[in-house]
Amino acid sequence: MMINQAIIAMLFLITCIQFVLIFGESTQMDYAQFNFAVRLIRETVRSDQSVILSPASISTALFMIYHATDGEMKQRLQKILGGNARKMEIQRYFSKILADNVGTRNNNNYILNIANRFYVRQGFSMKPSLSYILQFYYGEKLHHFNYEQRNHLAQEINNWLSDKINRKITELMITTNIKPETKILILNAICFKGTWKEQFSREAKSIFHISHNKKKKVNLVIILPKIRFNLLSVREKMTGRDLIMYIKNAIPTEVKIKLPKFGLRQELNLEDTLKKFGIMDSFSENDNLKRLSDNPISVSSIIHDAFFEVNEGETGIAAEIGINSFDFPSKNVVIFNADQPFLYFVVKNLQIVLFAGQCGYFCSF
Repeated sequence: MMINQAIIAMLFLITCIQFVLIFGESTQMDYAQFNFAVRLIRETVRSDQSVILSPASISTALFMIYHATDGEMKQRLQKILGGNARKMEIQRYFSKILADNVGTRNNNNYILNIANRFYVRQGFSMKPSLSYILQFYYGEKLHHFNYEQRNHLAQEINNWLSDKINRKITELMITTNIKPETKILILNAICFKGTWKEQFSREAKSIFHISHNKKKKVNLVIILPKIRFNLLSVREKMTGRDLIMYIKNAIPTEVKIKLPKFGLRQELNLEDTLKKFGIMDSFSENDNLKRLSDNPISVSSIIHDAFFEVNEGETGIAAEIGINSFDFPSKNVVIFNADQPFLYFVVKNLQIVLFAGQCGYFCSF
């Protein structure tokens, strides 16, 4: 099982891994954030394809935009980010989340780093309140970019990412998504690397069943599902409240786990996904992000880049292919074998969903 501050919940028709944890009462904000995470997966994933994203990263970026909106758009974002929570509760929640997680958090078992940066095009004026918001919530200052020097901007961004999370994104992703009309650029990065409390030891090859008639030989780690290939139904019906209760209601149980070592890196344009939330259509110049600037300004796309890897020793960046397991002496051990598509979530303190994804086609085994 994972450490008590960052856990992986593997969902596969049933809750897959059980945890020995004690949590406080969940708030409206907690439920809203878990609903957001689950819905992101539901609206993004296609059939048995693989996907990886960071709800925490996306929600903190949307919180930045939340400060810049008024009227109907602000109400929509408030509902998505906080459910029925009041404005002050949303601000207090994100203030704490960002204070606890922006910058590197490093203890004996995990490393967590969330980084944010806001760029505005040179010559485009922004209101002074933006600088205050960036400094107060994100510990950042306002940065400027020159459209004609996009390659230089890509290098600058990658230097920043390399310093913050020890990785880079493709230069093409930056240059192709900055258009002549681009006025603002919001960057949000997250890095998580954790070790299993009980690390896996043995390796063996096994079969990963993508569907009834499609299989792939991969390196696995040990465990077993009850109903096969019903992940679509789970994904459609599951809510954030369900995810919270899966974790809260878990009891100490000896579990024999068989789990594939897998990894996935993905660049996603969240425009279509966020349209289903009723967000992107409202980021028009008619709405105007009036708290940012007196000039017409709109959000045309939101690009999200995420990377996740699991191996026998740690979760995060860097892993090799192999299958691993650990055994318990008890004869009444619960067996869970993740040899078919499954959902996964990395959750911290039952408050923030760091990563959410589905392992199916195109998982890197």
